[in-house]
Amino acid sequence: APYQYLDSNENAESTDDEYQGLTTIREALPAEMNIIAARAQSDVTAQTSYNYLTNLGFRHLVESAQDSNGNFVTDVQQSICTGQLINGVTNMEITKAVSTLGNEGYMNSPVLYTRVTDQNDLIILEKKTTTTHPVQATTAFLITDALKQDKEDQIKNSETACFAGRTLDQTSYWYTGYTPEITATVWLGYDDGRSFESDDTEERIWKEIMNAAVDSSENIFVKPSNLETADICKESGKLAVSSICDNDPRGNRIISEYFSPG
Repeated sequence: APYQYLDSNENAESTDDEYQGLTTIREALPAEMNIIAARAQSDVTAQTSYNYLTNLGFRHLVESAQDSNGNFVTDVQQSICTGQLINGVTNMEITKAVSTLGNEGYMNSPVLYTRVTDQNDLIILEKKTTTTHPVQATTAFLITDALKQDKEDQIKNSETACFAGRTLDQTSYWYTGYTPEITATVWLGYDDGRSFESDDTEERIWKEIMNAAVDSSENIFVKPSNLETADICKESGKLAVSSICDNDPRGNRIISEYFSPG
């Protein structure tokens, strides 16, 4: 159903102005359903999301500032969940943050070189990555499992998780995805900011890059040993009731789902 942000009363944009009814987080993530994100954001709070994003390395967020007209502006608002940010983000920031999801929640700082030596092999410059753990392993896996592609859409023999995004005015398109070994992001747009239809070009470019970069060995995402599973009703999200959920006129509504302990 239509939804307004609680702090601005503006409408949360739905995908193609369509509404899907009762929807789980697992269904909403790959479908980029902004309204589900906005409803979940009301429970999480914008400040919590802002803190997570800064911990994940997004450096251009605005917590509190004044614009050229003296008006107060901030990214700490409910629409942060749909990427409506004052200064936007960079490909490097997206790729760095998303890489944690396929790496059990660990984040490695990106480096553009490892070592520079002179003609005598003496080290002039050396750069090493640093590692932090901003996301719980269970959270990283649950998001990854929701974004995971069907086998026929995987990159070679590696499990693959992907998602797409675009600005509302259709001036920028992104496609981000990862295997257990490699994360990559493709941005598509014009320098002059014109609107256009991408026709999924960003996805095709991403697949070409990943197919060239990923080897043929089999790789799977690591499932934390402390994740729990339970049979739930697809419609209510609550524990399934025998002889009720499996006797729905539409068919069996019982599904098995992962849950983080606690």
